[in-house]
Amino acid sequence: MNKYIIIPKFIKKSPAMNQAGFTLVELLVVIAILGILASAVLIAVDPAAQLGKARNTTRKAILKSYANALDRYKLFQGTYPVTSTWCSAPGSYWSGGCPDPTNWIPGLVASGELKLLAKDPRQGQVFAPCNDGSAVAILYISNGVDYKLVDYCGMEVAGSVSPSDPFLDPAHPGCCWAIYSPGAAGW
Repeated sequence: MNKYIIIPKFIKKSPAMNQAGFTLVELLVVIAILGILASAVLIAVDPAAQLGKARNTTRKAILKSYANALDRYKLFQGTYPVTSTWCSAPGSYWSGGCPDPTNWIPGLVASGELKLLAKDPRQGQVFAPCNDGSAVAILYISNGVDYKLVDYCGMEVAGSVSPSDPFLDPAHPGCCWAIYSPGAAGW
């Protein structure tokens, strides 16, 4: 038996060995194409606008729950909770004139109609369309006969709001959501 193995000087490579992987240029081209497609998807989806729409939906749900609670309150008490000024949650621009800033819709929590008074998802922040320093807040005012709830400056992605949206505040159509009794539309 021969203990030496003869290795040929030149090993002929098969054509399959030359095609075994991708070149650096091919990989860079594929990565660039994937980056362009990912950018196009992000532009089309616009996550910031989607989050804004979701917060707008939350705002409308909060206003609707307040309106239902206020209607039940009036049914049992005979009037809506009365305030002499616009009231809001503690820390907002409007909370100073309220008789009890922690229960800024007087008696609504005590009556059991709501367990707590919810806030706007961005309560206290200042952003467009109301960069006037007054910040986002849900406001309430009532004379006992009529009431108005306004999510002041809480409207996000204002350009996508339909003029027929029932939550669009007729007194502040460019920035605010509202729900109100019939006599309070212009407040």
